Amino acid sequence: MNSRFYFQTKLKLKFFILILVISISGCGRKKRDFLSFDSKQETEKVNRLTLPAIKGFGYKKNCLDPDSQLELSWNAPDFVEKNRTLIGYNVYKFTTTSFVPKKPINRTPLKTTFYQEKLNRDSHKNVCFLIRALFLIREKTVEGPASQIVCVGE
Repeated sequence: MNSRFYFQTKLKLKFFILILVISISGCGRKKRDFLSFDSKQETEKVNRLTLPAIKGFGYKKNCLDPDSQLELSWNAPDFVEKNRTLIGYNVYKFTTTSFVPKKPINRTPLKTTFYQEKLNRDSHKNVCFLIRALFLIREKTVEGPASQIVCVGE
């Protein structure tokens, strides 16, 4: 009698676990509409790594004057592809002990291949910069891969 009860309990437990796994495996997934006959437009997934990177990124500063201008400069990416337009550039500034911020320091994309910033004596210690190009691809703004990181410090 005990073995039959044990067998039924074990079978119920396995069935419960199977139902639980099946119900959880569908959570968070986008539901598909199999009965829709609408024509679907093909969407191009853009991989950031397929976009051209910024090259020739560097800086100039006057070492004799501590309150001088820092000038960052880089080369424009060279590419020609249809449906992809270069909008401008974003500049990111961070310290060597922090992560790259999510928001750039410029409010609107830069149209030029240089950026100037006034430095005071304390603001240029262990400061790093990186540049990302912005592209317009099928009416969406996409940020390209990061340039090399340039650190300005003592």
